[in-house]
Amino acid sequence: LASLPWQAPGCLRCGVVSETDGEQESLCHRCRSAPPPFDRCFAVFGYQQPLSRQISRFKDNGAFQAGRVLGRLLADTMSAHYQLDASSMPGLLLPVPLHAGRLRMRGFNQASILADCAGRRLGIRVLRQACQRLPGKHTQRGLDSQARLANLGKLFTPNKSSRLTYGKHVAIIDDVVTTTTTTRDMARVLRDAGARRIDVWALAQRNLTLSDTHTYEL
Repeated sequence: LASLPWQAPGCLRCGVVSETDGEQESLCHRCRSAPPPFDRCFAVFGYQQPLSRQISRFKDNGAFQAGRVLGRLLADTMSAHYQLDASSMPGLLLPVPLHAGRLRMRGFNQASILADCAGRRLGIRVLRQACQRLPGKHTQRGLDSQARLANLGKLFTPNKSSRLTYGKHVAIIDDVVTTTTTTRDMARVLRDAGARRIDVWALAQRNLTLSDTHTYEL
C-alpha cells in the first residue's frame, strides 16, 4: 500500500492537480470562475504505475480480479474519508454510464464493476443508468483537454432513474478523471433532478500538463 501512487492534494472542489504547480490553491481558477455542479471530487490515486497498468488490464483485457481489488481499495478509501470527515456516507453510488459503442466493444462497464464492489463492501445501493448517455461519438477517451471541454453539455440527459436521486446524497463513480468534464456533465443532470449533495469518486486522476492547464483554465 505504501508504494502505491496515492493522489496528491489538489483543488478543494474538483481535485485536479497540475503537474506544474508547486503549491495547490484552495480552489483552481476554473472552480472559482465556474463552480462545478458537484460538491467535491476525490481521486484515490494518481494515474501512474503500477496502478495505471492494473486499470488498463481491467478495462482493456477483462482482468476482473484486478477490478475487484481496485474496487475494494476505492471502498476502503471512501469509508476512511467519511469517517475522518465525520459526514454521512452517500445513499446511492452512481457509475458513469459507458458510451454505447464502447460498451458493445468491451462487453462491460468498468465503472459499474467498481461501484458494485464498493457498494457491497460499504452496504450502499448502486443505481445504474442514473441518467442517459446521449448517442453519438461523445466519448472522452483519447481527447485532449480542449476537446473534452468542448463536449461539456453533450454527454448526458435525464431519464426516469434520475428522479430517484431527488433529495439524496449521491456519489458518482468513475475509473479515471482528467478535466472532470464527464462528471460535471453527469452531475449537472443529477443536480437538475434534485440531488441534495453530489460527490465524485474516481479510482485515479490523470494530472494535467502545462499545456492542458492553460486550456483547462480558459
